[in-house]
Amino acid sequence: MRQEYITAFHKKWNNCLAEAEKNLKEYGGTADVTDVANSIFEESATADEVTGYYIVLHGDNAFKDWRNNIEGIILSAQDKEIDYNLEQLYTSGSNTRLNQAAV
Repeated sequence: MRQEYITAFHKKWNNCLAEAEKNLKEYGGTADVTDVANSIFEESATADEVTGYYIVLHGDNAFKDWRNNIEGIILSAQDKEIDYNLEQLYTSGSNTRLNQAAV
């Protein structure tokens, strides 16, 4: 499953970069293309794509960093899905939840 998240992130990020470049050319903007792409990503990424983002950019610390970043905020449905995805990938007890769901 990890690879699917990574693939989803890379595909989305490449699309965001292409859209950012197009927008900057079309509207004559001078902003950094990466900043524009990041804004597009933040506004439109799915839970799987954000999960991939954390895996790629945070590596072994993805779940810990995610948890630090969401500390004290009310989670949206998408945030909860990201949390679940990362928990499944990075915690040793993740099989318990999967096994209970299969019963």
